[in-house]
Amino acid sequence: MKNYISYLLLVLLLSPAKLFAQTCPAVYEDKNGLVVIETENLNLPSGWQRKTAASNYTGSGYIDWTGAENFNKTGVGLIETTIRINKAGRYTFQWRNKVGIGTVLTEHNDTWLRFPDASDFYGQAGRTVYPYGSGKTPNPNGAGSGGWFKVYFNAGTTTWAWATRVSDRESLPVFVEFDKPGVYKLQISARSKGHLLDRIVMFHSSVSASTAQNLSTGETKCSGGTTPTPNRAPVVANAIPNQSATVGINVNYTFPSNTFTDADGDALTYRASLTSGSALPSWLSFNTGSRTFSGTPPSTGTFNIRVTATDGRGGQATDDFTLTVNQPSTSQQAVVSFTLMNAATNQEIKTLTNGEQLNLSTLPTRSLSIRANTNPGRVGSVVMVLSGTLNRTQKETGFPYSLFGDEAGNYNGWTPAAGNYTLRGTPYTGSGGSGTAGTAYSINFSVVDQTSTSPRVVSYSLINAVTNQQIKELTAGEQINLATLPTRNLNIRANTSPATVGSVVMRLTGTQTHSRTETGAPYALFGDNNGDYHNWTPKVGNYTLTGTTYSGAGGQGTAGTPYALQFTVIDRSNARFGIEDNAETAGLTVTTYPNPFVESFTIQVKGREEDKLPVTIYDAQGRQVLQLSDVKPDQLIRLDKNAPGLYLLQVGEGHRTKRHKLMKTQ
Repeated sequence: MKNYISYLLLVLLLSPAKLFAQTCPAVYEDKNGLVVIETENLNLPSGWQRKTAASNYTGSGYIDWTGAENFNKTGVGLIETTIRINKAGRYTFQWRNKVGIGTVLTEHNDTWLRFPDASDFYGQAGRTVYPYGSGKTPNPNGAGSGGWFKVYFNAGTTTWAWATRVSDRESLPVFVEFDKPGVYKLQISARSKGHLLDRIVMFHSSVSASTAQNLSTGETKCSGGTTPTPNRAPVVANAIPNQSATVGINVNYTFPSNTFTDADGDALTYRASLTSGSALPSWLSFNTGSRTFSGTPPSTGTFNIRVTATDGRGGQATDDFTLTVNQPSTSQQAVVSFTLMNAATNQEIKTLTNGEQLNLSTLPTRSLSIRANTNPGRVGSVVMVLSGTLNRTQKETGFPYSLFGDEAGNYNGWTPAAGNYTLRGTPYTGSGGSGTAGTAYSINFSVVDQTSTSPRVVSYSLINAVTNQQIKELTAGEQINLATLPTRNLNIRANTSPATVGSVVMRLTGTQTHSRTETGAPYALFGDNNGDYHNWTPKVGNYTLTGTTYSGAGGQGTAGTPYALQFTVIDRSNARFGIEDNAETAGLTVTTYPNPFVESFTIQVKGREEDKLPVTIYDAQGRQVLQLSDVKPDQLIRLDKNAPGLYLLQVGEGHRTKRHKLMKTQ
């Protein structure tokens, strides 16, 4: 025994440095870039309880705050632990959590979180937000103070999930950065009771989420270790040149991949801001993956932009460049085309061509207007001069540039007299036809009113199948709202010229499909019994109805010219197809810019409530082209793959609806 003790003393004397080097200065540490913590093993103050009632937890249990709720107060029930970071860089923070009281997933679903001495702490998914009281902006939607984030669960399930998000309605993942190895604090503060926390992971940008979320991985308790190899930060190898842009014309600039280099060969991630530290202007977006800036500037200005490259190990480098936005030169401004507009629906009918003949009897309406289209989409003003059977001069400063004027896109109607016309449009740099003139555009066209003598379908009527009376005559692109009709028992009648023909074949396509051949009048899409119409309640969606007359019964004989009409069915109380406000949207402000746009535009929302605010966009035929479940305060919308023309933007639903008309140009 004496010999053993002597040997042990000798070991201590000969190697004290090695033994004491194994003493860890923190409770946890990252191991190869991964931190795993079982919450039930944390030091819990009064009000927190370790529990096992909810199944499928990891470790020996989970924790639950059972004290008073603290929606506007931080630091209550403070849990604090320390983590030694060996591998500097950016870490994703997640906890495995669930709602523990009831089934309403937006209640009992959040807890306060803070890293008081980390290099950076933020939520990011396109937009970056920082905790209130951190000294950085922008800040998240919702509560917060003193550097604390309200971190919430939004997985849409009652089971355990890794959903860890900040900023109400934006749902941004949480990141924390450590510029150098060292010991850092993690703090948790009670907010909602019944928000169950099972396990916490933090994983370096070099570690995958699936690896971090593996439930078989044990806790990463601190056990000492050697000093990590020093990191070499990236450097600027090729400076980004200054850039210029033009008002109303889309910016699309990708800085080269060799702008920054890293001696360690680390993968670089990028972020962009103004050199002042403020966010980029709302019209300009930056895609970190492709290194691309894009957007359409609405006005002139000079922007000093800073690009930051981060190696994920605490090293970073920055490069600044200037983006100057100029007014378009006179030679760039031009009227490029004219569009014939349906002034009853404010939708496009067609682009006019030189020498075209318009037949009033074949158009969907006689209430018309003409819109001048420019490049860029917005100019100082447009002067239009119509000569011929009618002489008229119109100066339009605000878009749309309409020959007979409009009120915020609601066109004034004009029924042209038969005859020959010449229309000339000239853009100007100033308002009201002032400033320098750009490139003018002229066309000649004629108007006739000639009714076809061959049998054909000329219109469709929406029928009340209860009273067998006409509700209305349908127009192209019309939106039928079931909630505002006198009945949901409907039918559609084809109206022909002459009133009686051999037969009519009707085909309905879209959300529902249906075919019908009618030999005797009335020609009802869903049939009738001597004028007693059969019932049809359409499903919500988009439809196209095509009707063709035939000289013989049962769809036999010579076919007339088919007549097709597109329409949309909705079921929404107090829905309106226009740019109108109502009592429930009085505090909501929706702004879109630029309008017109080429590839993309931005929706800016102010005064919204806590609920989600969905976005739907329809084209001129009433077809849905885009839908978002919720809109961001500054939401970039890209329609670069859609055709030029008029679009309807709908923000909100039901009583809480805003609508805007948008014009996409070439």
